[in-house]
Amino acid sequence: MILQTAADVLQEQRSLLETWRAERDRPISGRVYYSSKRLFQDPQRIVMVGLNPGPGPLDREIQDKEDRQQEAWDSNSHYSSWLDDRYYGYQQGKHPNQLSVQSFFGGINKIDSTISMENAIRKTPYINLVPIRSPNFETLDRTTVDYFLPQSLNALFLLKPEIIICFGFKVQNILNISASKQNIKFMHPLSILVNVGHFSTRGTLRRNTEWINNHFWPIAIKYYNKS
Repeated sequence: MILQTAADVLQEQRSLLETWRAERDRPISGRVYYSSKRLFQDPQRIVMVGLNPGPGPLDREIQDKEDRQQEAWDSNSHYSSWLDDRYYGYQQGKHPNQLSVQSFFGGINKIDSTISMENAIRKTPYINLVPIRSPNFETLDRTTVDYFLPQSLNALFLLKPEIIICFGFKVQNILNISASKQNIKFMHPLSILVNVGHFSTRGTLRRNTEWINNHFWPIAIKYYNKS
C-alpha cells in the first residue's frame, strides 16, 4: 500500500501498534491519535511534536479509552485530546498537561483577540515520535524506537510544516539527528523548531514566554487567520 497522506501513515502506525502488542509477552499500552484525522490529510504549517505517551498499563480502562480515541479520530473533525479527553480521573480538559497546552496557546489570544485558544489548538495537529507508553523516553528499548520512529518522521515529511512546536529539547535533537543520519528533509525547507520546553511533574510547559510572544505568535497568527 502506498501511503499518500500523514493520516494514512498514522493509521498504519496504529495497525503496527496492535501487531507489536500481539508479539510481546507482556502488556503494552500506546497511543497514536491526539488530533482530528482531518488535520493529517493535507500539509499543515504548524505541528506539535512530543516524545511518547506517559506511563499506563494495558488494562480495560486504557483499552476503552483508546477505542474512544479511534472513534474521535474517525468521526470528529474538530477533535483534540488537549481539550476533549478525560485524563486519569480529571474532568475533561482539566489534567495539568492539558491545562499547560491550553495556557501556551492562550498566548495567541493575548496578541490577537479574534483568535481563541480553543480554535488554535483544534487547528494544530499533534504527533508523538513513538506511540508506546513508558515512564520516560530513556526506558524505551532501541528496537521499539527504531520500529516506530521512521513512521512518525514520514508523517512529518508529508505534513511539510513550516513550524514544529517541540515539546522538549530531546524532541528537537531527535528530529535533527534523524534527518542528518538518514539524509532526508522531513520538514519544509523553511521549517523552524520552536522549543516550548517539556512537561514538568506538575504539567507546566517551561518556555521563554517573551521570545514566543515577540517572535512565534506573530508568525503563527498569519496561519490561524488563514486556516
